[in-house]
Amino acid sequence: MYGTKLRKYLRKKAYERISCELAKFKERMLKQSPEKIFDSSYEIDSYVCIYEQLVEKIESFTDAQLRKFLQLPNVLGLFYDEWLSIEDSRNDELSNAVDMVVAKELNTNTAVGLLIHG
Repeated sequence: MYGTKLRKYLRKKAYERISCELAKFKERMLKQSPEKIFDSSYEIDSYVCIYEQLVEKIESFTDAQLRKFLQLPNVLGLFYDEWLSIEDSRNDELSNAVDMVVAKELNTNTAVGLLIHG
């Protein structure tokens, strides 16, 4: 029973930790100019996505992982920095999706008619 209570406590602390970090990040961003916020849109989206992923994954962390997690400095920033260092295929996937929509929507008479007359 002690293990279950400890795990619940550690999870609660982990959730609180990342929630607090996200709130501070949001507060810091909202103090920026609209242009700076716009320029930071990828970072903002990434922080929110990392937060959401961690909320789901914390549930499966072991006690040892939770303890280590709680010792990490600036958790969301750490994960964001790691994310930036990993080559991803997001742009390739987006490019492929655009190509598919172009092939589907712009290679028909209806689409062309809408573009010319719309």
